[in-house]
Formats: sequence, C-alpha cells, structure tokens
Amino acid sequence: IARAREGVLRQDWKLAIDSLQRVVEMPGEHLLKSGDSKYESARIQAHRQIATLPTEGLQAYRTLNDAESASLLERARAQHDPVLLRTVVQRFLLTGAGDDASVTLAEWLMDEGHFAEAAGLLRTVRLIYPDSDLPAWLIPSRLGICLAAMGQHQRAEELLSQLTTMPVSYT
Repeated sequence: IARAREGVLRQDWKLAIDSLQRVVEMPGEHLLKSGDSKYESARIQAHRQIATLPTEGLQAYRTLNDAESASLLERARAQHDPVLLRTVVQRFLLTGAGDDASVTLAEWLMDEGHFAEAAGLLRTVRLIYPDSDLPAWLIPSRLGICLAAMGQHQRAEELLSQLTTMPVSYT
C-alpha cells in the first residue's frame, strides 16, 4: 500500500497498479487498519485506492487488465461458472468488465437465495466503482430485492422509491 502511494505521488501508474494488484491477489483474507478504530479487507482497500486513482491512473489500470477480465467474464458466463466469475470480481473489480461481472454474480447468488452475499457485493460496486456504464437503476433495484428478501422491507422501499426520481433511460 505504501509503495502504491509512492507510485501515485510520482505518477508512476505501473508501480501504483502493480503494488495494489499484488494486494488484491494475495491469497486468503487480510485486514488492514483504515481509520482510528476501523479495519477493512485489504482487497477492498486496494480496490478503493484503484478507484480513486486520477483518470490517467485508472485508464492505465484498465489498459493493463481489461482484456483479461473481459475474456474471463465471457468464459464464466458461457460456462455458467460462478468460481470463475468470482475471480473476475475479486481480481478485476475496477476493469471495464468488473461491474458487469459483479452484477452477474449478484444475480446468480440471488437465484440461489444468497441475498446477504449478493447485497454485500452490490453495495461494494455501488460505493467503490467510479464510472459504471450500467443503467443507473440496475444496482439499486437488485439491492432493493435483496433487502426485501432479507426482511428489511422499509430500507428496500426507501431505496426503490429513489428509482422513481431517476431519469428514464432505455439503454
């Protein structure tokens, strides 16, 4: 993480990206301190830092990783392989295919009744992904379904009511 910060300060996107990607790809789960008394997943912290890179840095990240993530996403969908899809989400969340992979995985989890896990994934994309090209209604609607299925009806209604104020888009 410190080397990534150094890379960002020097605008050495390769150093920053490689350093953060090493954290993302560490086996297992690791926690890092992210505040005075707050800890979060090292992977999420690295994704968050990739998301906040300046435009040139995020563009460099995607140039390095978009082709591989798109290929893996296509293969995961064709084979209906949730393990491969989860790999795309965990390793390449902030690529051009990362938001699509996340929503696809969330929908598959919802189909299997794993609403809490799907909701967590959708929240992560909603909070971290800086420039998703998904329709604005897609993630909130799926998250609303998860909340309702988990018995959080008021939160689901509040979230879904916000959709009525969104501009209509048919893309």
